[in-house]
Amino acid sequence: MTDLRQTPAYASYMASCGWIVGKVPPFSFPRQPHSHRRPSTFVYIKKLPLLPFSVMKIQRSSLPDFRAVDRLCRAHRAVFIAIEPRIIRGLSVSEVAAIFQQHGYRQASIPMLPTRTLQIDLRQSPKDLFRTFKKDARTSIRKTLHSCRFRVLDPQDEAQRAQFYSFWKTYGRGFVFSVSNFQKLLAAFGSDSFFVCTYTGKGQLLAASLILVHNKSASYYFACVSPLGRPRLAGYLVVWEAILEAKRRGCTAFDLEGVYDQRFPGLRRWKGFSQFKQKFGGKEIVYPGSFTRFSLPLFS
Repeated sequence: MTDLRQTPAYASYMASCGWIVGKVPPFSFPRQPHSHRRPSTFVYIKKLPLLPFSVMKIQRSSLPDFRAVDRLCRAHRAVFIAIEPRIIRGLSVSEVAAIFQQHGYRQASIPMLPTRTLQIDLRQSPKDLFRTFKKDARTSIRKTLHSCRFRVLDPQDEAQRAQFYSFWKTYGRGFVFSVSNFQKLLAAFGSDSFFVCTYTGKGQLLAASLILVHNKSASYYFACVSPLGRPRLAGYLVVWEAILEAKRRGCTAFDLEGVYDQRFPGLRRWKGFSQFKQKFGGKEIVYPGSFTRFSLPLFS
């Protein structure tokens, strides 16, 4: 399954934010012949302010052609590069790490993207999907259906977009995009994006999420819940209705976009929302992690 960060829509978003978008061919080795049949990998390059250097990142791709990556590094005078590969068929996590080490990369202690996630198979019927949830989640959804209402909103509607952003900026945990970058993201994905929001009977917003759709997969990209919505279990209804809307749009997978990975104890703060996500089941996906390299183009 192609990851969100390796789609033309995401590349368009990155370009609109000032990143240079490049491409490199896939890595070729005996256990993966016919590399020319596999798609090229998007590379994102950012110029450093006031300096003649740049940084580079490659996310959720197959293994790249490292020689092509080196050529891009030299061309853009990149002083830092981070590569976060997807699961490589036929290779264990340790084998992937060994390949990166052979090319001068080290495993980063803190990844940029979640290294573990849950993906829900949407090819099941809604009834069968609901049965895969933990009892706590099923009970919470039933309760919320009686006490709250929900709406699926269009991010291209200016008023709905402004309402979501204001709510997210107020109650979102962690990094919140600038309003400019938020609008650029929605413009890049266009109709392949939607909001799911839950409200009190009087119309007060309790919880909301942004879902991005790509290649028949839906990503639970941003989500937040207010202090009033938390005891009302409003977040459970948001996830359930997002799953149903993704099914209606023809998606076959729903990615919960990250849970806590014990390999990286520095991210313990993720444990809380990870416990919430795990109540919806899904197949656990474990990525190799982030691999980084520093270089000194000044002396090369």
